[in-house]
Amino acid sequence: MTIDVNSAHPIEDVPTPRNRTVAAFDAQLDAHSAADFLIFSGIPVDQVEVVGRDVDSHDGDPFPSDAARVRLNPGWSAAIGGLTGAWTGLLLGLVVSFIASIGRNGDELWPLVVLAIAIGATIGIVLGLRLARVDAERRELSLTLFSADFWDVVVEEPFLSDARRLLSARGRANRE
Repeated sequence: MTIDVNSAHPIEDVPTPRNRTVAAFDAQLDAHSAADFLIFSGIPVDQVEVVGRDVDSHDGDPFPSDAARVRLNPGWSAAIGGLTGAWTGLLLGLVVSFIASIGRNGDELWPLVVLAIAIGATIGIVLGLRLARVDAERRELSLTLFSADFWDVVVEEPFLSDARRLLSARGRANRE
């Protein structure tokens, strides 16, 4: 371990490895696919990395298009939640009234079904409004997204030749 005189913080001696890049890709998905192939071919997981070159970070929405997902507003959330709750209340009310009607006159139990529908609709509206609020809060969060010009698949030295052989056989030879 050495000491950097300017900062007086210890810096670990990290050996500078030779070129351990076995493949370079334009798309992150392709690099991850090659890394998965190496791992499934027997190279240990802790020996394979996907590293971005010329990495840039920016704030963004993971769903940049409204077509990608539906944004919930309170009106629709309350309506859908109320209808779902009413159906649930109706079904539970019918089951409870059927069980309670054994040995009784069934005319007395309709208020129980109506009450179950009202309670279910109320709970559904409250949960629907809560869901809309959570969705609105999620949209306000800023996410940091990363992009890179190239994605390298890097393998540690003992497995370097095996990784190059495997990717070469797969048709993904190093472009460098």
